[in-house]
Amino acid sequence: STAVGASLGPDSGHRRAALLAGGGIGLFVLGLLAGWVAGRPSPVAVSVALPAHWLQGLNGSGAVVWTHQFDRDISHPASRVPGPMLVDVDGDRVAEWLVPVRFSLAGTSSGVSDAIFLFDRDGSVRWSVQPAQRLTYPNRATSAPWRMTDFAVSPAAPRRIWASFAHHTGASSFILEIDPAGSSRVRYFQYGTIHSVAHWATPAGSFLAAGGLSVEHARPSLALMPDPGPPASMPAEDPRRASCLECPEDRPARLLLFPHSELTTAAHEPYAHVLDLENVGPELEVRTLQGNGDALFVVAPDFSVESWQMMHT
Repeated sequence: STAVGASLGPDSGHRRAALLAGGGIGLFVLGLLAGWVAGRPSPVAVSVALPAHWLQGLNGSGAVVWTHQFDRDISHPASRVPGPMLVDVDGDRVAEWLVPVRFSLAGTSSGVSDAIFLFDRDGSVRWSVQPAQRLTYPNRATSAPWRMTDFAVSPAAPRRIWASFAHHTGASSFILEIDPAGSSRVRYFQYGTIHSVAHWATPAGSFLAAGGLSVEHARPSLALMPDPGPPASMPAEDPRRASCLECPEDRPARLLLFPHSELTTAAHEPYAHVLDLENVGPELEVRTLQGNGDALFVVAPDFSVESWQMMHT
């Protein structure tokens, strides 16, 4: 992973943030998020203004308390990526700002990979991670830019961050596991886009869950990796097509493939895929996009699929 260059300016829910736009310019509020630090509510919020190159930390009354200047245009990575998150990453009882960034104006493509930053409460950058992975297949190679599709944070400090990235072709994706110091490693790879990442605690142990699409099976997929555990890759039916030289050799502890529905075919969509993962008590809810409707699957702690239902949109 490579760090993103930036300079400081003069003043130096859980799942989804609202993204507000005014004619493609103006103020894009990624989050007015409050958190608890040592038993006291945080006075800081984060907003991103376009077309400028800066990020502001605001207090509870909306006053600017710090500004970070970037060297290019920035925006939020994608509508389903969580917004800025105030969380104690290193376990020192002081929360930091975890901020995902795309280096282009909203609605435009970027020639470089998305990144995730960790800011201290005073607006200084503690670290940034921007993937530069190159995946080598027998007949091709896939490289940056990589688009962030989701990120999740481990439940207890010191925390790890899991950020999923996909190639714009949709054929390759991976999850980076980032430790509190900003060091990263590929934790999981699959041939097909990973759309959602979650941490799931069960009586059998804790798992890193990756929901998305298996291109080889043309079905929505859910991969479960033990947490903690070694890097892993989705098994390849055809290694020449779906396995890269850099791909980890270990396999997920569990791999669930969900069915298509007739809605996918009727909508002339090539694939259904997992859209979202959500912890609901001891169970994991898996929502898949099926053409013009969603299918909701409930995975029990024994890894059986208890029930599912169609939800038309």
